[in-house]
Amino acid sequence: MQEQPFHLQDLFKKEPKVTLTDQELADALGMSIECAIKCRKQDVEQGFIFADEASSTYYLSPIGFDRIQTLKLRHYS
Repeated sequence: MQEQPFHLQDLFKKEPKVTLTDQELADALGMSIECAIKCRKQDVEQGFIFADEASSTYYLSPIGFDRIQTLKLRHYS
């Protein structure tokens, strides 16, 4: 089974909550707004993050936390 990409993982390595507008998200990821929105939506659909789009706030889910911890362990192994 292929592992799904967690596009916004770098934004959650220090904090489990991030508040960014779509433009700030695009700037942080170094891509267009359209691509950033698509990545954000995919991460929500995959269950890596929860979104409160009204306040542009995103929360790391337990699945997303697990993914970040797994990547950290692989990095230090």
